[in-house]
This record gives sequence, C-alpha cells and structure tokens, in this order.
Amino acid sequence: MSQQLSPLSFPADEGNWPFVRWGEQPQSGDCRTRHGQGVLWWHRGRPWSAQGASRFDGQRTDAWRYVHQDDWRRADGDMWRRGLLLIAADEITFIDNGRHVEALDPTQRSEELLKSLHDGRLRDDLASLNLARALYEVVTRDLVDRNGVTLALGHGDAAAVVCRLRNRGEERRDYKHALWDRLPSEVYEQAREHLRRLGWTPAAEWSRTPPPAD
Repeated sequence: MSQQLSPLSFPADEGNWPFVRWGEQPQSGDCRTRHGQGVLWWHRGRPWSAQGASRFDGQRTDAWRYVHQDDWRRADGDMWRRGLLLIAADEITFIDNGRHVEALDPTQRSEELLKSLHDGRLRDDLASLNLARALYEVVTRDLVDRNGVTLALGHGDAAAVVCRLRNRGEERRDYKHALWDRLPSEVYEQAREHLRRLGWTPAAEWSRTPPPAD
C-alpha cells in the first residue's frame, strides 16, 4: 500500500476470527469465510474486509468496506478506488465502478474552515500523509479565526475536513481511528503555519500571537 495512504490492515488476532462455512456466519461476533483463493472477514454479520479478491484483469487485491456506505475500496497507488464486491461460494470479485469517492459532508461547524482551506499550496503539500495527519491533529484542537471567534471541532469533523482536502478516496476512520507514532515537531509546525497563513490560529497561541489581519 502507498505510503501516502493511511494503512488499513487485517486483525492480528486471527484466533478471534474463526473460519466458518459461508452462509453460517453468526449475526454477532467476528469470523472468516473462504471463497476459493479469497477470504472474507465478517464483523457483526456484515462482510468487512476481503483478502485476495479477484479482478477482471487477473490480478488479486485486498479491499475494505466503507463504514457508512455499501461500496468497497482498494488501494491504487496514492488513491483509493471505489467499487463493488461480488461474493460467491468459490470466489470474491472486486469490480471498479469508476465512481469518485467523497468523504461524508462536513457539519456546519466545519464548513467555514473547509472553505477557507481550499488553498493550492496547502492542497499540494497535503500529498504528504504526514502533513495530513498533523493537520488533523492540530484541527482537533480549538482554532481562533481573525475575529477572535473560537471554532471547536470534534475528531469526526476534523477528519472529514482533511479527507475532503486530500481528495484521495479516504474516509473519516483513516484518521479518526488510526494508531500512529508521534510525528516530528516540524511537521506539526508546518500544519500550524498553513493555518496561520489562511487566517486561523491554534487557541493555545492566541494570547501570544494574534492571527493576521485581513
């Protein structure tokens, strides 16, 4: 998987995901079913991720279900490609459908921030996953606009903003539920500098450095 996408993986505790016959998976708990060369991972009665799904070009791919949608996705370079997963007893098949993936709409609280961050320099720099991670972490803390009004976003809203700006087919869980090591301090400072340049100041810095005037 590209280093510019948030990594998704399969559970390491495979013993808690026993194999069962397809059609006999429980409606609660976790399990796996075999489909020829492919394996489906089930969570609470729903297929959640797939290993070794076939594609029409003869290759095989891993795929993950979108949390709030029925479509699936596979990694393709530095983008997620959206598609459908066909499940049969002896095969699972991923079909690209060409539809572009949009993150869930931001809430009203984050709409103003999202609009103000549609900036070419920032979006170019957000090709770096590390900067995207840093921006997400900074934005989850209170920000102050040029008028001294504080914007407080939750983790879901902050993740939606970053997903929309990156435009790579990500969804909120890629940031909201990801486990990462701490980034170098200069990456966080780069994220804060972009915010300051676009009129937002982290609340903790407000008393020391007022945001720039229009």
